[in-house]
Amino acid sequence: MQDFDSNKIDQFLMGQLPPEEHKNIEDMIQHNEEFARQVQRRRESIAAVELLGDLQMKQRLGELHEKGIRLANQSRRRTWLRPLLASAAAVLLLVVAGWWFFNQPVSSKAMMAEHFQTYDLNFGQRDDNNQAALLRFSDLYRQQRFGEALAAIQNLPTEQLSSKLKLARGIALLSDQQPEQATDAFSALLNPPDPIYSEQARWYLALSYLAQDNTDECKRQLQQIIEKEKHFQVDEAKQLLKKLK
Repeated sequence: MQDFDSNKIDQFLMGQLPPEEHKNIEDMIQHNEEFARQVQRRRESIAAVELLGDLQMKQRLGELHEKGIRLANQSRRRTWLRPLLASAAAVLLLVVAGWWFFNQPVSSKAMMAEHFQTYDLNFGQRDDNNQAALLRFSDLYRQQRFGEALAAIQNLPTEQLSSKLKLARGIALLSDQQPEQATDAFSALLNPPDPIYSEQARWYLALSYLAQDNTDECKRQLQQIIEKEKHFQVDEAKQLLKKLK
């Protein structure tokens, strides 16, 4: 398997490349399936590292917090040692900083990445009248090449899309870091409620709000999921809501 420059991939995902290099990477994604898969794996790894980093930072600062308190207590019993007094002052500053960092919540985006998974959708020949665009979208969606998948159907009027395709488009938008547009896509399946995909749409709508740091609206959507006891994501909705409180 060919290895590509991981540093370039990271810079691409973080928007740090010059426009010409950024376009070169996009062209490679479009024409090299192996490279596209590596970019997607790297995108998922970055999201996982962000979440893990938050959790590890909390754990480490918690340990420093406890150690700092122990050292501070020891220094009080040995006030005759000037060096320890200076150390105690430094430790107290560390304790205050540690307490502040330790009590910071995990970021909304990290929580969204933890709970987000693409929904498995199978597209048949009866799903839409625009077969060429649909088949290309379906293939790219399964490969998790979401930017290209969206481009495949960008010229199709929304009213011509089936409910299944509307849901998949919203998921692709959310995966492609376009949560505002994803919110609109999922809301359209809830007003009025789609008879087949409204449950899925509400779950992804909650995640879309979370990706935008709109925790209040995310909680409201999660609460509606929980109130419907047979919702397919009710258990995960309870877990996420608990983290947000």
